[in-house]
Amino acid sequence: KKYDLILVDGPPGMIGRSGFYRYLDLFRQDVPIIIDDVNRKDELNLLKMVETKTGRKAIIHKDSSLEDDEKTKYFAVLMPTEEI
Repeated sequence: KKYDLILVDGPPGMIGRSGFYRYLDLFRQDVPIIIDDVNRKDELNLLKMVETKTGRKAIIHKDSSLEDDEKTKYFAVLMPTEEI
């Protein structure tokens, strides 16, 4: 029940991330959500759905830890909205 962020990572999204999205309401909404590999189509689609459902806007970052000859990868961070 106590956690500081949600990390969505693992095998390619084509084998299923619908469970995360379907049960998103069960997760805390006051922590950042990080979705890895948004350079892949299925992960990018998941990101767009999560943005819409949570009302958050993602910031997409380039993974700078890769060597030059590796394929460029990206991850997205959705920060919680601040209460007024």
